[in-house]
Amino acid sequence: MAVEDYGEESIGNAIGAFDDVNGNALRMTFAPTNFIGMDFGNDEPSHTNPGDLALLQVYNDATLVGFSTVVLNRDDLMNQSISFNGASFDSAIFSYTDSFFNPFTGGGVASTGLIEIVDNISLVPEPETYAMLLAGLGLIGFMARRRKEAIV
Repeated sequence: MAVEDYGEESIGNAIGAFDDVNGNALRMTFAPTNFIGMDFGNDEPSHTNPGDLALLQVYNDATLVGFSTVVLNRDDLMNQSISFNGASFDSAIFSYTDSFFNPFTGGGVASTGLIEIVDNISLVPEPETYAMLLAGLGLIGFMARRRKEAIV
C-alpha cells in the first residue's frame, strides 16, 4: 500500500492498495460509526470487465453488518463514490470484484489484478458519540460558570 498522487486516478494524494494477485482489499478499522464514504478510481478497461464492482463491506467486530456496491464505469478516473449508512460498525473492507463478488486475482482480461485507489474517505461518528461530546461540553460550561460565581 502507498499514499501518493496518482494523477487522474486520484485527487491529490490517495491510498493505493497494490499486489492484487492475492485478491487485494483495503481494510480499515476505526471508532464505531454509522456512515462511511469514499471516492475511488483506477478502473481501467484493460483490467476490468463490464459489470465488475466496487464492493464496500462493513463490520461490527467480526460480524458483517452490511455492504454497498457500485458498478465500475471503467474509465480509469477518480470519479466514482461509494458509501454505506446504517447500523453501527467499526471496520470496513473495500475491494474490486467481478459481478459474482469474486476478488480480482490476476485472471480474466489482464495478467495482473486491479489496484484499488481511494480518496476522500469520510466517517461520521455515531449519535451517541456526539451526545457524549455535547454532554461533556455542557458539564465543563456548567462547572466553569459555578467556579466563576464562587470567585465573585
